[in-house]
Amino acid sequence: MLILLIFPLGISTFLSQILHAYLGYLSNKYSVFKRKGKPKAYIILVIFSWILQWILIKAVIELGFSSNMAVLIVIPLLATFSFTTQKLIIFK
Repeated sequence: MLILLIFPLGISTFLSQILHAYLGYLSNKYSVFKRKGKPKAYIILVIFSWILQWILIKAVIELGFSSNMAVLIVIPLLATFSFTTQKLIIFK
């Protein structure tokens, strides 16, 4: 929220996502998987997940679901995909 006082919404959201990705990598490296990971692969996963999330939510909304329902449908699928990818590839 502090970022919003300094930057416009779009830039604030982007910076927030970057910080979230960085902290997520560290958290998964030291707490969840407790293994050295592949940072480049993690960055690719994060970018791919952002794009896929946007596409899937938009597609679910076009099927007639509300935006809230679309998020409730898509996020658990992407979380499962992300965890599995991290476990089998990034923090193998």
